[in-house]
Amino acid sequence: MCLGSVGLALAGVKAPDNVELTGPFAPEFKRAVLSVADMALNPVDIGSGTNLKMLDYFAAGTPVVSTAFGARGLGVRPEEHFVLAEPSRFSEAIDRVRCAQDAGLARFTEAARAHVADELTWPAIANRVFASLGRG
Repeated sequence: MCLGSVGLALAGVKAPDNVELTGPFAPEFKRAVLSVADMALNPVDIGSGTNLKMLDYFAAGTPVVSTAFGARGLGVRPEEHFVLAEPSRFSEAIDRVRCAQDAGLARFTEAARAHVADELTWPAIANRVFASLGRG
């Protein structure tokens, strides 16, 4: 399933039978999809800013395959929080995730979820700001 407006770029193109393009969606739909997804793909190699969708994937406990560029700015590490692959190697990374044992995937997803909770939630960010101001 390809979630979001990225699918609009393929309007009028017949997607393969095993691909569904959603277009824009409600937050509840995203939560439902991520709760049953085998993995999330983030093949980003251009753009600006941080890919906040990665936080959604991590918080949902969904294993992630991402480029280094797609994971930039989050303080996450390949092979600890996500599977690293450049777009030309995504099929290999997808196969690796599909063949991984549940315990191996749980290691990734729990480390990523903990990183989000400890470092990237508003309370964690506010605590660091207050500490840097001498108020923490």
